[in-house]
Amino acid sequence: MKSVLPLLLVAALMIGTARADGTAAPASGAPDVQTLPKPPKVYGWAFGGAAAGCFVLAGVLGGIAVADASAQNGNVQMPPVYTSGLQERAGQGQALADAAYAFIGVGAALAVVDAVIWFEILRKPRSAGTTAGEKAAALFSPQGVRF
Repeated sequence: MKSVLPLLLVAALMIGTARADGTAAPASGAPDVQTLPKPPKVYGWAFGGAAAGCFVLAGVLGGIAVADASAQNGNVQMPPVYTSGLQERAGQGQALADAAYAFIGVGAALAVVDAVIWFEILRKPRSAGTTAGEKAAALFSPQGVRF
């Protein structure tokens, strides 16, 4: 099995100059122009909605955590008795705050991805043109494989 992998890699490098659709590259050196596709708009809306949902969820969880924190406050002259129920509520509030911070981070990452996707959706169409001489080809030489 280990000897088959190098053979497959060499075969892939040798065939790498051929096109995937089976047609030959233009021999006259004329550019092979391809229009790069834009991502669908539904991706932009989906990532934007997911980011907004994460921010809303973070706000709700943070609000609940703040409400639980206010239960820990009391009168200085008559502090509340620190019972196991109060301790459990404090732990739940901390867990809710941690979850809110996590959703803020995930929402920020989704917002960055959404901005990049919308930038790609709204850009002008680009074309990638290459000539036959510019295509990558593997050269086998005594010094090794060169690209």
